[in-house]
Amino acid sequence: MGEKIRTVIFGLLLMLVFRLDSLLYSLPAWATLILHFTHGLSIKWFWLVFGLWIAVGVFRYLLLVFARSGAQAPVPEKENKNPYSVRSEKEEKTDE
Repeated sequence: MGEKIRTVIFGLLLMLVFRLDSLLYSLPAWATLILHFTHGLSIKWFWLVFGLWIAVGVFRYLLLVFARSGAQAPVPEKENKNPYSVRSEKEEKTDE
């Protein structure tokens, strides 16, 4: 497997671990599951809300990956035009 694919898979696994950390936001899904067993609400509502909770986590993770990839763009080297920090040709000849 390529290094980039391995990094993405590892990131998705970490995302799932961090989603477990935010169980508070999954309470609506668990409430629909309780309503399924107590009042006969369709189980599809549980899976819909639970899937939405997971989808939000995946979207946030992909947003972070996208932002990180933009931050690592190569910066082209610029010519130094500052006369005080550029060594003169005379100094370069004396160094050699």
